[in-house]
Amino acid sequence: MSGGSVSRALEIGSSAFLGLRQEILASLSTPSQRGIAGLLELSATISSDRAKTAQAIEIAQTWIRDVLVKKISYDPSTIMNGDM
Repeated sequence: MSGGSVSRALEIGSSAFLGLRQEILASLSTPSQRGIAGLLELSATISSDRAKTAQAIEIAQTWIRDVLVKKISYDPSTIMNGDM
C-alpha cells in the first residue's frame, strides 16, 4: 500500500489510518451489521475530509482486490489485508 514511499508507510502505520482501515473493512465485509444509517454516517464522516476520502477509496480498492484474488487463485502471500 505504501508503494515504496517511507512517508506513505509512516502514514498508513498511524493509528488514525489503521482505525479508518478497520472501520472501512468491517463495513465492507459485513454491511448488514451497520445498517443503512450506520453506512450513511460512515459516508458522511469520510466525505468531510478530502484526504480521508482518498484513504477510504484506497482501502476499499485493496479489499476488492483481495476478494478477487481469493476467488481466482488463493495465494495468501498476495493478500494485502490478510491481518483483518
